[in-house]
Amino acid sequence: LKLAKKAIKLIPEEPEAFHHLGHAYAATGDHLRASKCFLSAAERCEPDTDNWASCIVHAWDTRRFAAPCGQANIFCPCDACASLPEKPAWMASPEALAAMAERAVAAAPEEPTAWEMHGGAYWGVDWSVASKSLMKAAKLLVDDADADRKASFVKCARICHERLQ
Repeated sequence: LKLAKKAIKLIPEEPEAFHHLGHAYAATGDHLRASKCFLSAAERCEPDTDNWASCIVHAWDTRRFAAPCGQANIFCPCDACASLPEKPAWMASPEALAAMAERAVAAAPEEPTAWEMHGGAYWGVDWSVASKSLMKAAKLLVDDADADRKASFVKCARICHERLQ
């Protein structure tokens, strides 16, 4: 945290510094601050590039884990989640999130986390799209270290497929 904050003071327009600060906050469990940092990083990136997409995906991912109820649902209607600060416009509705997820996968089509976000954006909205996106995320994970994550994506894709039926 100290090093990332120092980097931001030295070069306040450097997106990478905010990206590192976001990861540092996420590592401490402060997902709301992490999400804000990733949003700040995205604002400093050229839109619709792979770096921008990475920041957008991390902003979404950490914001959903900021849910105090533990549901990891960006649209959770419970009172605890309703007390969180307002989300950016692109996280305010399923339609807006889906539009941003479309941009993220277009900017970073080989990035599994972009497809994870895409699948998450369509979860409960279009089961077919969600299933295909999560399977795409799983297929992009080829490292043995990602086996658990891959299995999770496949499991979620199967749930989507079952709900589609």
